[in-house]
Amino acid sequence: MKDAVLKAKDLVMKRVFNWDRTLMAEISGVKMLTALLNDFVTAAARPTQGVNRKFIEMIGIYPASGSADEKLHSITDFISGMTDSYLLRTFRQLNGHTLLT
Repeated sequence: MKDAVLKAKDLVMKRVFNWDRTLMAEISGVKMLTALLNDFVTAAARPTQGVNRKFIEMIGIYPASGSADEKLHSITDFISGMTDSYLLRTFRQLNGHTLLT
């Protein structure tokens, strides 16, 4: 029984978790999260420059007069609360890959 479970686990790891589409989805997700975090943290560092104020406005609850930790916490709360589809839509829209829908 134990051998069968180990073989099944190995098969799932090879055919599901290491499947090209799964790996590409994971890599894409990391790239989108990294890009958005970079955009929002940059905006928090220079909130009055260019479009940065608009990034800050997207967050909703943002402690403008708070500490750096409070600001970063607000940004990570906002991004970590995104669904996969909202992350994808937001990334595409902010990077000019799609029009507003």
